[in-house]
Amino acid sequence: MRILFLSIFIAIQFLSFGQIQKIDSLEHLLSQEVEEEKKVILMDELTDLYGETKEAELYVKSALGLTKSKVNNSRSVALNNAFDYYLLIHEYILANEFKRKEINVHLQLNNFQELGSCFYDLGNSFNKSYQLDSAIVNFKKAREVFKKNSLWEK
Repeated sequence: MRILFLSIFIAIQFLSFGQIQKIDSLEHLLSQEVEEEKKVILMDELTDLYGETKEAELYVKSALGLTKSKVNNSRSVALNNAFDYYLLIHEYILANEFKRKEINVHLQLNNFQELGSCFYDLGNSFNKSYQLDSAIVNFKKAREVFKKNSLWEK
């Protein structure tokens, strides 16, 4: 029994050490990066690694601040990152606001593949918060976008 607990303890320590190394490496890359889109992608990866922590929220806010008042792919990634983070911590209203902003970016960019995915994500968010009517509406919007633009997989 002791060997089992010791093995589990060692495995947890090994995994957390690996994650710390990955975080350090990504933070080092971020500090050296000058291109906005790559910075936002690195912040997105760091947010995922930090999970539900305040550090993750700081990266979310940094990416949003970096891309503020822009309409480009970097802004889309930052908004999606915010959506994912707030969905993870069950802040559905805030998550949905970021997804709606991302929808507006994709409308302006005429990026219909991502637009359909946004409606689908929004449907999932409403589903998780038990707002089933809104979930159905957004799932239907996703289907319409995919069908209209020949993006629907058969």
